[in-house]
Amino acid sequence: MPRPAKNRASEPRRTRLDRLWYVYGAANMLVKASPTPVMSSDRAFSDTTPFMRIDFVRHGETDWNRIRRVQGRGPVPLNALGERQAERLGERYRGEKIDALYASGLVRAMQTAKKIADTTGKESVVDERLAEVDHGEVEGLMLPELTAQFPDILRLCSTSPDLVVYPGG
Repeated sequence: MPRPAKNRASEPRRTRLDRLWYVYGAANMLVKASPTPVMSSDRAFSDTTPFMRIDFVRHGETDWNRIRRVQGRGPVPLNALGERQAERLGERYRGEKIDALYASGLVRAMQTAKKIADTTGKESVVDERLAEVDHGEVEGLMLPELTAQFPDILRLCSTSPDLVVYPGG
């Protein structure tokens, strides 16, 4: 059954970055590549206008991701699949000129950053502004527990995630 259309007129306007931030959570890693000439059909730019490419990369899978447990800022490491994902991500950046590599101090983000650092030779810099949202009392809960204990938060997460304030977070 198709979902009914939402009336978005009353919702705050979100930018593309806001939507990406919500979809991926806090960007656990930022890879900044050198300015590169790109082709553009926009008359405001010449064909050789340099752009800086910024890649936001999410960490590999954790056991809590797999079972859909809210993980937040806890020290949850990558699982075996997450390790393989991080290795493949590192291989993806092999040979690219990376100017800077940033990661939050979260264990899973640092593990992922290390795989990129190993293949690019660029050491990662910890920046806590990239850390996951502090989920407070919600951290560690499974979806049924979250639904039972904090139904308003779950509802707000699906309609206005940028307005959610987690108890104790």
